[in-house]
Amino acid sequence: MSFDIVIATRTRPTRAMVESHLLESGWRLTLEGDLTADKGNLAAESRGLLRHKHIFILSGPDPAEHEDLPYPVQQVLRGRGFLLEMNLPWGLDEKDMSRAFALCEHLARECGGAVFDPQEDRLRYPVMPDKPARREPALTPVRQLTLEWYFQASEANDGSTFLQTTRRIWPEAVPTRFGQYEPLRFKMADPDGEEAFLDQWQSGNSSFFWKAKKPIFGGSIFWSPSREPPEGARSRVVLSLSLNATAIETDQVLCDRAVDLFAAIAEDLGAFFGAGYVTRGVLTGSRGAQWYGQGTENFSDDWISGPWWLGLPTKPTWLTWFGEPYRDLVTPSLNGISVLNDRGLIVRLGPTPMDTDQLRGRAPDLPTELLVEVQAKPGEGPSAGMTAARTRGVPR
Repeated sequence: MSFDIVIATRTRPTRAMVESHLLESGWRLTLEGDLTADKGNLAAESRGLLRHKHIFILSGPDPAEHEDLPYPVQQVLRGRGFLLEMNLPWGLDEKDMSRAFALCEHLARECGGAVFDPQEDRLRYPVMPDKPARREPALTPVRQLTLEWYFQASEANDGSTFLQTTRRIWPEAVPTRFGQYEPLRFKMADPDGEEAFLDQWQSGNSSFFWKAKKPIFGGSIFWSPSREPPEGARSRVVLSLSLNATAIETDQVLCDRAVDLFAAIAEDLGAFFGAGYVTRGVLTGSRGAQWYGQGTENFSDDWISGPWWLGLPTKPTWLTWFGEPYRDLVTPSLNGISVLNDRGLIVRLGPTPMDTDQLRGRAPDLPTELLVEVQAKPGEGPSAGMTAARTRGVPR
């Protein structure tokens, strides 16, 4: 997890501006990379005799339309601009954090811009006088439901099927903005929007992201690297959608629609595995965007990680989909709690989204030979790392 700072400017920031500020302020950092027109990255470290410490990464600057700017920034910048994002590790000491904000303010001042803090949903520079009008609400922690599907690469090459299914089941889940990095440059509403979406939906891009309408936050798709996977592992494509579980869990119709969408995408696109799980403490802003803060649950612990498929996860989830070759292999373990259809079976462990604590003791015992092996790293607990799974049932 990281702490993010957004710098929005009228003119393009440069590496030379960063170097000048570091020299004047006496902040001794080693820089690697550059800020270029085609998505630059400038990384900064403090280096001592015995250890190096990562301080920040500056990404961009990216051209941005006025509507791409955070709402508070739109009030002080007019027209098009540039967006630069600084990512800092959580837990950075107060002194370095203060220096980072000072650098961001320097770039904004030099380039006629503003500094926006997404965590607090407010401007840090320029300092605006308080107005009697109602302020934007602070970030609100919610429960996020992630719907996630896993495919073999040959099964996940049809983005048009994804669009058809989402339009049929839950139109709000259809992407509105999309691209490979922020700000998302493509709009589905454009005349060539759907064609651009399908162009993005290909393994050569490795990944891309999108936003959708409330209560859906958005989604993404990731392909495994083109290189040969390690022994015992398989390539996979992972497709995911995230939505505001807090907003739907009191509405049974919407909860059922989430389940219908989960099953329909799994069936229509041919997923070999899928899961629907809750992450607690995700932060949402007034316009529906989400962030991950220090209090956000780390659901990825003991979950599917890395670029390869290693076997079925051991962690219980509210929804689970088993396609081929898993469907027949897990059926005897499910004791009638699953619903079978032509391409797989779905397990739903409750009427509304359930988190890890609520699921404790409720998940079925799947065959051990199908599960990913979880082994401790030296000096850590039993769930610290995952190794290659036993190969039975791993799609080839």
